[in-house]
Amino acid sequence: MSSVEEMPEYQLTTGIVKYFEDIRINFDKYIKYQKTEIDGQVMDYKLKMKKEQLQINYLIDDLYGVQSERGLSNNIGGIAQHHRDINLRRRQFEERLEELSRNYEEKEKIIRELQDFELHYRDKAEKARERKVKIQEAKTTTIEDLTKGIVNYNYLGFTFIKVSNGLRYV
Repeated sequence: MSSVEEMPEYQLTTGIVKYFEDIRINFDKYIKYQKTEIDGQVMDYKLKMKKEQLQINYLIDDLYGVQSERGLSNNIGGIAQHHRDINLRRRQFEERLEELSRNYEEKEKIIRELQDFELHYRDKAEKARERKVKIQEAKTTTIEDLTKGIVNYNYLGFTFIKVSNGLRYV
């Protein structure tokens, strides 16, 4: 009964059916194993994705923190906003300082001009005082002093004659 022709028909069918059942059992085991493996890989992938998402969220929070700190985000405040405010105030102070410096220089120029003006008129006033003193001294000269002067000039050889508005040397 070594050949297929010698085997009864039911044995042939039974062997094939058993063979196919064994293949089916092995195939089911294989599919179950593969499904278990794939489910494990899917779980590992989901865990990995969850960890990566947590890390991304952490990095995003850090980025928002840095942006907020530097004033790059839409939120008001942060170091960068403070830095911009300080720079703005510094520029305003520098502009004010320049304006005050210009005003100071203009005032200094006016003061120098006034000092020059004052010095000029002080000199004029001093000269006027000197002339006034001379005029006052001339007014205090008496007729007696003039007579003595004429006598002394006559003694020296000078002669004077009286004219309408004073004396004249002859």
